[in-house]
Amino acid sequence: MNSFVKGGIAAAAGLALLLGGAGSLAFWSDTESLNGGTVNSGTLALTSNADGAWDETITNIVPGDVITYTETFEIEAVGDNLEAELTTNIGDLTVGITGVDVAETFTLLDSGSDPVTATAGVYTLSPDTYTLTVQIVVTFPWAETGGMDSSLDLADIEIELTQV
Repeated sequence: MNSFVKGGIAAAAGLALLLGGAGSLAFWSDTESLNGGTVNSGTLALTSNADGAWDETITNIVPGDVITYTETFEIEAVGDNLEAELTTNIGDLTVGITGVDVAETFTLLDSGSDPVTATAGVYTLSPDTYTLTVQIVVTFPWAETGGMDSSLDLADIEIELTQV
């Protein structure tokens, strides 16, 4: 065999031994965990106390009637920097019904029975359990000539608590 070919075979064999299988090349590395604690998410929950009632029993409202529905809710607020809005869908339900005015009033108390007021419709909530009283006032003014034989299903009214 030619000495040039023998030298090539010897060089290839030596290279194969040096690489040792071509998959064992390793880099040094190290890891360390953060000592940052745990981040937990909060809660914003609205629950009805199912104690709603009308102040009067009126089956068919007529001009001059004003009736009020009152129900309480519990709000559980857990979180830092939590702000929320309270709204209803009353405006969507009363479109097309002439004469009857339906409006809502919200009264929010913290666990110490202190009032919580909204700034521009937004309540700032600390971690606490709140009591929300919602009043729905249905008014049929004397001056109204329309609105006869109309219907509004007040069971369709929804109270919504939304983080902002």
